[in-house]
Amino acid sequence: HMSDRPDIYPRICVQLAGVGEEAAKLPEMFAVMAIHFEELIDHQIHIVTALLEPMLMSIVAVVVGFIVMGVFLPMYSFVSHFS
Repeated sequence: HMSDRPDIYPRICVQLAGVGEEAAKLPEMFAVMAIHFEELIDHQIHIVTALLEPMLMSIVAVVVGFIVMGVFLPMYSFVSHFS
């Protein structure tokens, strides 16, 4: 079934399941697959968070910049009006 659905199961899963069936150690092979995919997901999450952090900081900087401009521009025009 796994080899018939390459859109769901990666090739390495099919191969490891086949080896596990031949060696009569299917639970051990599924444990190996679980460890592999946990490490893969942890690595991908680390990459996404590393890329997301600078983008979020840039968005916060733009928002803070607009707030500062919104506060200081009226004050500047009010002070320059009386000078």
